[in-house]
Parts: sequence; C-alpha cells; structure tokens
Amino acid sequence: MIDEVTPALNKMLREMKPTRINKRLFKIAGQVKNDIHNRTISSKDYRESTFKPYNPAYAKYRTKRNKPARVTLSFTGAMLGSMTIKKIAKGAAIYFSDTAERLKGGYHHFGEGKMPKRAFFELSKKNINYAYKELGKPIIKAMK
Repeated sequence: MIDEVTPALNKMLREMKPTRINKRLFKIAGQVKNDIHNRTISSKDYRESTFKPYNPAYAKYRTKRNKPARVTLSFTGAMLGSMTIKKIAKGAAIYFSDTAERLKGGYHHFGEGKMPKRAFFELSKKNINYAYKELGKPIIKAMK
C-alpha cells in the first residue's frame, strides 16, 4: 500500500505550494508533540514499550513528594513543558526550547551513565501513519 502511495505523495509534495505543505507539516508536528508528551507521561517509549523503572530509591523519593513511582519523565513538568514547535524552511521542527531541559531529555532518551535508555523523543508508527494520512488527503481527494 505504501509503495502505491509514495510516488503519488512525492508528486503532490513537488506540485503543492510550499505554504500549504508547511501548514500541514506544522499541524502534524503539533499532533506529534502532543503524542510524545502523552505517551511519555503514560510511561511509554515511541515503540509503545513500557519504560524501564526508576531505581527503587528514586521511586520512593518521588512517592514521598506525591509523584507517581512509575516512570513519567516528569517531576516538575519543565522538560516536557519545554517541547516546542517552530516553523523551519521546509516544514516544522519539534525541539526543547530550554538548554538544560534539552540536555535532560537527551540523557533520558539515549541513556547516560547509570540512567537507562528511555527512547521517548521519536516518531512512533502511529505518528508516521498520521503524517502520511494528513499529507495524502489531497491525493485521496484528487483520486475521487
């Protein structure tokens, strides 16, 4: 199915006005940002696998401060709250606007030192399918 859509999608992208593509990509980026946030606080990585648990001492520390013991990568909300979308030349980018939070996100995503890898900042299959669907709407409309 994707092999059939890809040439048509590529043709549509070449022929579409850049502003229309950019608006669609910005909309897609907004949805992806929300999905990253929601699945992360639900303890899931981009593959929908459950995060490796916090070490017991940190889980206990979180519980004492009325935070869930399960991994949410959100103690104060600053890291996930700093996720931002910006328009770029050929679409949109999702990034962490705060340098310290960007570093923290990298530590969690790639694993740093004793911290386990928790790959949360990537496109899921759901995100990719959504992007194809949104970008392909003009193709489907044209085929009717």
